[in-house]
Amino acid sequence: MIPGLGAIRRGEHRNVWAAFFLLFGLIGSHMVLETARDALFLASLPASRLPIVYIGIALLSLLITQLQLRLAKSLNRRRALSIWTGLAAGVTLGFWLFLQDLGDAGFFALYIWSGVLTTLVLIHFWVLLSNIFTVTQAKRLYAFIGTGSVMGAIVGSAFAGTLAPLVGAQNLLLVSAIGFLATSMVPFFLEDIGVSTIEGKAAEANQRFGAAVRYIFAHPYTRSVVVLILVTTASVTLADYIFKATVAEHVAAEDLGGFFAWVYFATNLASLFVQLWLVNFLLKRFDIAVALSVLPALLVIGGLGMLLLPGLVAVLVIKGADGTLRHSLMRTANELLFLPLTDQVRARVKAFIDIVGQRGGQAMVSLIILTLGFAGAGLAVMAGLLVLLGVAWLACVIVVRRHYLDLFRSRLQRDDEFSEFPELDLASLETLISLLDSQNVDEVIAAINVLEIEDKARLVPGFILYHPSERVVERALSLFVRNHRDNVVPIVRQLLDRRSEPVRAAAIAAISVLAFDERELRSMLSQEESAAVRATIMVNLIASGAIAGSDAQQALEAIVANGRPEEKIALIQSIARRGATGFDDAIERLAADPNARVQLTVARAVGHLQRPSLLPVLLQLLVSGHTRAIARADLVRFGDQGRDFLLRMLADSDVHLLARWQIPATLVMFDDAGTLAPMLLQRMSEERDGMLRFRIIRALEDMLDDAPQVELDRELLQGAMSRTVSQAYRYLDRRMALHRGSTEDPACATAVYGLLDAALREKERNAIDRVLRLLGLMHRHEDFDRIREGLSSDDPDTRIGAIELIENVVEPPLRGAIVGLCEKADDAIRMAQAGPYHVEQGLDYQALLLQLINESSSVAIRALAIHHAGELGLTGLRAALQALITRCRDDVGAQMLCGDAELALQRLQGGGDLASGSTGSSSTGQEARE
Repeated sequence: MIPGLGAIRRGEHRNVWAAFFLLFGLIGSHMVLETARDALFLASLPASRLPIVYIGIALLSLLITQLQLRLAKSLNRRRALSIWTGLAAGVTLGFWLFLQDLGDAGFFALYIWSGVLTTLVLIHFWVLLSNIFTVTQAKRLYAFIGTGSVMGAIVGSAFAGTLAPLVGAQNLLLVSAIGFLATSMVPFFLEDIGVSTIEGKAAEANQRFGAAVRYIFAHPYTRSVVVLILVTTASVTLADYIFKATVAEHVAAEDLGGFFAWVYFATNLASLFVQLWLVNFLLKRFDIAVALSVLPALLVIGGLGMLLLPGLVAVLVIKGADGTLRHSLMRTANELLFLPLTDQVRARVKAFIDIVGQRGGQAMVSLIILTLGFAGAGLAVMAGLLVLLGVAWLACVIVVRRHYLDLFRSRLQRDDEFSEFPELDLASLETLISLLDSQNVDEVIAAINVLEIEDKARLVPGFILYHPSERVVERALSLFVRNHRDNVVPIVRQLLDRRSEPVRAAAIAAISVLAFDERELRSMLSQEESAAVRATIMVNLIASGAIAGSDAQQALEAIVANGRPEEKIALIQSIARRGATGFDDAIERLAADPNARVQLTVARAVGHLQRPSLLPVLLQLLVSGHTRAIARADLVRFGDQGRDFLLRMLADSDVHLLARWQIPATLVMFDDAGTLAPMLLQRMSEERDGMLRFRIIRALEDMLDDAPQVELDRELLQGAMSRTVSQAYRYLDRRMALHRGSTEDPACATAVYGLLDAALREKERNAIDRVLRLLGLMHRHEDFDRIREGLSSDDPDTRIGAIELIENVVEPPLRGAIVGLCEKADDAIRMAQAGPYHVEQGLDYQALLLQLINESSSVAIRALAIHHAGELGLTGLRAALQALITRCRDDVGAQMLCGDAELALQRLQGGGDLASGSTGSSSTGQEARE
């Protein structure tokens, strides 16, 4: 049965059969043309001229491809294909009429024309089909449609073989022209899909040719595929030359047409056999490397045969292998090479290979043949070169296979790419199933993950539970539970005898779902010695309703409050495996457990359960470095629910700051910059906490790096910029006041003074950094990362260059204020450039500390100011400290400083007061020392 014939569904017959006959007509007509071409060329010209036409075909194909892409952008696809096929008929008819008048140039032109004809017409054919059929339909129907190519080649070569002795090789051109003309009507039987953007996209891709080349050669796998295709094309081109050159020596000119026709008929008939039966057999039974190695191995054998026994027999082995396998097994195997790549990368790589890989290989070997021909080398040397190319081909297969498997495995092991994994065909399934036997545990688990995602969980055998790895067994058990594979229960029961507590616990959890028996579970509970396994049994009894009410609450409380880490972990895992409800409170309490292993287990369990009610638990887990990565990934899996929850928490000032600090970087992972960037910018304009503002800016930078098309509200950015510049100058002003006080009274320069100075300096630097990052968001054409690096350089010229760039980007009055912040100059000079963004306050020392205590957004600076006031004995601040202590009952921020304020008040008992005097009075230093 022809492959794919039974896969045609209702509503698809018209397009499928039209495509089949269209390909049949194109290839059949071309086969007649090719037979006539070979016979006429070799009957009139020496075979040594063939490399010239190979080079001509390669160059003209590049030009034709570009011309097609430009001309076809606005054409109806069916009409375009009909026009190009009609043009093929007209040009071929012209060669039939005027070939003899053109002399030797005509034979060259005919050969080149026949070579570029497939590029001219078949590109349109496959582009048209890609518009008609979806990817899923293509995988189901292309096998049958592609058979039209082989059938057309068989019929065309049979026609040519029969007619050539009767009418002559030149009259075959008329037959070919008639075939093309008849075929030009077939496109109108296809569905009318109008104008497509495919050619426009292809042209755009070709215009980015340099970028594609850099990408391909930067990645080992794509680089190795390009080299493989180059060597492949070079080998088959050389094989074609050796065949035709040998035939020209041994077959009379008048017999060339019939000889070529029947050789092509035989090889095409063999190709049909390979396409129908051998391809699937090889791909099912063997590695992809075997499919890729068959043709080069046969070419090596044929080349060695020519070296030992030159003549038609050896060259027919070469041509037979090439003609039989190139368009059947090799075409299928080469398509499989692109399977591990994403759709976008696949398109870029294939475009490059079509243009450079194939035609480049053809041109490369043609130049070598010409060079050897000028040197007087015979066919024996060419045969030796074919052997070397065949060996190189086999070596390339080995390299490609290694990179192919590495790339395939790496995609398997990255959860974030599972959703983009290509639809599994037989070769992919073969690879996945084989990975289940791998010695690499990660590969086995990755294969199980993909099979489940692709709804192929039934292909995971129950015997995998005998795997020596506990991780594999636990993963398989969770798969069987989720897919209700109760047929594995007998094997699962055997796991109950394992010494491993995790495996026994997982097996009990599986049995309790797949074959629940309360009596059996209670019996296990009474006999089980392991506390962790007992916790598993208890959860399943509670979840099934066998234990309820206060008994259930007491059993849970005993584990959650007083259980060992192993019991808590077993409890969490059991809840996750069963997908049990009613345990959210226990999970939330265990998320706060001080044991890192317990926290990690909670994070994984919440991701597995995927319940919106557990989103607050994930927020809590963001705080810990142990669980942050898992919690972020879990939040992203919630999609819009997770995103909206995080946005609400970001805006909620009652949420702990440590958790809010982690939200911006988590939102970046949602890959929704168009929605999130404006909302984050709005949040930043309203946020008081400096660290959170900074983290929002960093998140915006990351978002816009990946989505440069997103536009931010310039008014909001300008407002944030103005506020941040003012903030930076405020920190500078406070630091200057601090320095004035220590200059006027050196007794103020205590250890706490040094810490306070460093904290204000750090705040100033951070504000300047935020200013520069905001500038980068406003002016994305400028590299502000480099500008920030330049400003921190020790080289004055580098710093000046960075400031010069800022001055050329920023408009006044912001320009002068930012330059003032960035200059390495005296603080007074810098302050003078603040312009409208800040007016120097000239605070005395006590007023400064009062402002820091009451107004600073930094808890650390407020605490240092409180301690400094206490150690200096500034009794004028006693009322402010008392007011702070009074607010402790209602103000969360004040609560964090309550202890510091009480300690400072104790130190102020009986102290002096600077409020009425100069900060430089001698009494101040005495009070501080006391």
